[in-house]
Amino acid sequence: MKKKKYGDEQSKPGDNQSGESKVLVHGALQVHAAPDLVQQHLVDRTEDAAQNRKVYAVSKWTLGAVVVYSAFTLLLVIFSFINNKIGKDAMRQSQRPWVGPYRQLPIITGPIIVDNKGIRVDYRMSAVNYGSYGANNVNFWAQLYIAQDITTIWEKSKDVCKASTSNPNLGRILFPGQDSGMLNAWPAFPIAIVSNKYADPPQKAYQAYLLACIGYRDQFGIPHHTGTIYRSVGPANGETIMFELTRTQSIPVEWRDWHSFLD
Repeated sequence: MKKKKYGDEQSKPGDNQSGESKVLVHGALQVHAAPDLVQQHLVDRTEDAAQNRKVYAVSKWTLGAVVVYSAFTLLLVIFSFINNKIGKDAMRQSQRPWVGPYRQLPIITGPIIVDNKGIRVDYRMSAVNYGSYGANNVNFWAQLYIAQDITTIWEKSKDVCKASTSNPNLGRILFPGQDSGMLNAWPAFPIAIVSNKYADPPQKAYQAYLLACIGYRDQFGIPHHTGTIYRSVGPANGETIMFELTRTQSIPVEWRDWHSFLD
């Protein structure tokens, strides 16, 4: 017994001292689902895919509807803004004053003077409010346009009108039907002296135009203008005055309206 016990204590787990054979079994346990469960799983997957397609389609159509509704709302806002602006402009247009030159005496001037100080003409202007609403900041402004080439005269006349309303704190009030005029004469200096660079032979004579403007504002503070371009003619014959820019001369002149505009 002692030997056997000692021998058992000395033996190792891997030793086969008893002489008995051992069988080792290796393998894997496979479990297969029943066919009914597989079929049910495939049906569930098919239904889930169909449901996902339905959700995607509904989401897509919902997004499209939201985009269309947003675009339609934006168009309504734009059309509303345009209609409001048209209505506001029509209201302002119907309630604005209309100021123009006094027909009997639109402008008074002296001769065209050429001396060491340059070129100038003294002018006085008049105005009448022909509208049904009062005009604010009525102001007179005029400048000479000495030229051989008049292609820029309309642009310069617009500049003169802008100058007439450049300061909103100047000018007088004209009530409907009221007329007014400048109490004192003011000098008009050349806004431009335009030569004809393409003339062959070069030209020496110039023409004179007077760019006059009546600037005013309506009750909403919007500036308006009535501009007139006067052409210089000789008082005796009514012919266009042609003169050279020589020193110290005084040219009698009569101004005839040549072009008018308002805004």
